[in-house]
This record gives sequence, C-alpha cells and structure tokens, in this order.
Amino acid sequence: MKFSKKECAFFTGHRDVWIAKSEPGIKWLINCARAKGIQHFYCGMALGVDQQAARILIDWNLSWTAVIPCGDQDKFWTNEQKEKYQQLLKLAPSKKVLYPKYEPGVMQA
Repeated sequence: MKFSKKECAFFTGHRDVWIAKSEPGIKWLINCARAKGIQHFYCGMALGVDQQAARILIDWNLSWTAVIPCGDQDKFWTNEQKEKYQQLLKLAPSKKVLYPKYEPGVMQA
C-alpha cells in the first residue's frame, strides 16, 4: 500500500533516553498523529526513542516501516542490544535499508 506524505510520520530520536519516561510521550505523539490522519509510521531503528516507538507500534498493531540507515547499523552494539534489534526487525511489516554498510553520512540520510 502506498501512502502520501500527508499520511505518514517519522520517528527518529536520541539514544540516551529513559525508556520508562519517554513511553508516555511517544504514545501521546502517536495518538496526535493518528488524530490528524497519519496512517503509517517510519522508524529509524536507532537505540532509544526509535526502538521504543517501534515497540509501541507493534503492540498497537499499527502500520510502520523500519528505516535502517545501513545493513551493519548494530555493528558496535552489545549482544543484548543486537538481540532486541533483531526481534524488532522480525516484527517489522516492512524494512528499507538505505546503504549496505556504514559510511560517513548514512545516519543522517
């Protein structure tokens, strides 16, 4: 299914967040977006806000795409972080990998 720009929203955030404190805000943002007609979300899949948003979108059974800046995004993460990341990717309805491997600028793409 194709969505227009007016029907989509994107999550990208900081990785150093208190997940328990950020969850209510993320839920509020999702509800605000849905009230404005947003039907699909994109998540940058970084540690922190991105992955917390992905978890909420999964729990709420909403339409979303994992936008992966590079195929080796999790290269320097801990094993636990990699495991959680892979679980989220398995549950992503769709995935978009922007670059095959890390190079300067891919995280900003």
